[in-house]
Amino acid sequence: MDGSYRITNLPGLKGFLIFWNENNIQFSHNSGQLVGPIIVKKNMQFLYPSISQMGMKIYTIASYDNELAILTENGRFFYGTLGLLSTSIFEVTPEDIDINNTALMFIGVGFIFVVTPIKDPVFQAYDFHICIINIQKLLQQSEIGLKTCKAELLQGNFDKTMHILDMSDTLHLYGVMVPQPTQNPIPIITISNPHSLGLKLKMYEDGYTYDGNIKFKITGLISIGCNWAKKIIIRNTLNACTKDILTPVELQKNYTYILEKGTYDPSFNSRLRLDLQDQAVIYDYEELGCPQLVYFNNPWKPVIELWEGSRFVEVVTTEFVLMEKNGMHTYNYSKNVGGANCKSQAQNWTSVMAASTTKNYLAWTREIYVTCHELNHSIPLLWPDLEYQILGGRTDNSIIFQERNGFYIFHLTIVDPFYSYCDLTTSFAIYVYGAFPQRLLPDYPLALLVMLSMLFILWLGYVIPKLSSTEKGRVIIGFFQELWNPFMKREKRKRPSHR
Repeated sequence: MDGSYRITNLPGLKGFLIFWNENNIQFSHNSGQLVGPIIVKKNMQFLYPSISQMGMKIYTIASYDNELAILTENGRFFYGTLGLLSTSIFEVTPEDIDINNTALMFIGVGFIFVVTPIKDPVFQAYDFHICIINIQKLLQQSEIGLKTCKAELLQGNFDKTMHILDMSDTLHLYGVMVPQPTQNPIPIITISNPHSLGLKLKMYEDGYTYDGNIKFKITGLISIGCNWAKKIIIRNTLNACTKDILTPVELQKNYTYILEKGTYDPSFNSRLRLDLQDQAVIYDYEELGCPQLVYFNNPWKPVIELWEGSRFVEVVTTEFVLMEKNGMHTYNYSKNVGGANCKSQAQNWTSVMAASTTKNYLAWTREIYVTCHELNHSIPLLWPDLEYQILGGRTDNSIIFQERNGFYIFHLTIVDPFYSYCDLTTSFAIYVYGAFPQRLLPDYPLALLVMLSMLFILWLGYVIPKLSSTEKGRVIIGFFQELWNPFMKREKRKRPSHR
């Protein structure tokens, strides 16, 4: 490029620039990093590498999307397209255009508005001569190989169908095109929203038709969106029904279980609520099915399966959270924030519900999840000993149940914002077993009571013989015998006589 150039930015096409002056015109599709000439064709054949070699001077240009119109000083008119596959212009012959202060402007795809001012011979005013050029009509009249359809056959598996894609998913689309003899197979694949949709195109020869034409196949790779057919299911290979602990018939007959006081908190704050009483809960078999069996002292986390309709997709390994739907809090997490290698303070149910208007197990979603494995100066790591209440992902965090047998109804939510556009949630039940029955007395008071009783018996065995050898001791022993004799006489009267 030599000399000074005017720059035209094509509306709607980011990075598409036209550089032109009266002697030359060039084009770039990557914001000027690579600039090349616009070749001139005639009858779809190469004629000149650029308009500058035709010895003509450019008067004005107009552009719209990927269309380009050029008017030269000697009244010749050129039209072409700009794109990644091909950029070229060819001459068309509209009606005579006066180039006296003439301006060009596209008013739509394939329509050019030509305005020429004409001075009034009487008044100091101007009239305007207006001409609208229909490019499609001119192309049909011109000998440039566009009289017939270029494609003999064009069909695909995606015509008039709608495909919904989730994050990281891909969709393979294919089409078959057979060009007319002597025609170039250069299809243009377009998408309506290139900012949200990734497109990868590949075209290759796929065979021949019966009359000898080459058959091409076009395949498209598209990825975007949320697939509403997706759902998550908790794997339940070992449950209380298969082990005959419970039966489906029993669970369907309004089966009721008890939440002991002190084990649940309806406000979901995991606090010990001694002011509450035991609560009866009806088991929803239609929603939950048979509960999964979990041993109370084994670290546990659910295995999540992703399904698309009736098709299994994968086992979910990304971050998720869960909470007992009735407020049960007799379980703990095996990792704390420091043990999970967090670089900033991790979220937990207390902080999430404090910042949310939803004060239950639905408060924590993928929209508000913030990972702790990235350094975040706004939430520094201050309490590394707190429980890490996020499961899955890069940590092997799990749940350990306390010594209690019974039901737990969990609500599970996938919180990784980069796993799916959808809010993937599910509810499931487990039955914890293997815990010993709870003692009525604590261990230490019970052991102390037994030891004191044994010491008292030993003391009596030592003191009674000593007392019987003294006068005072015989008086005390006689007193207890007087108390004991009436009781023994009543027992003898109750016994039946045997003859």
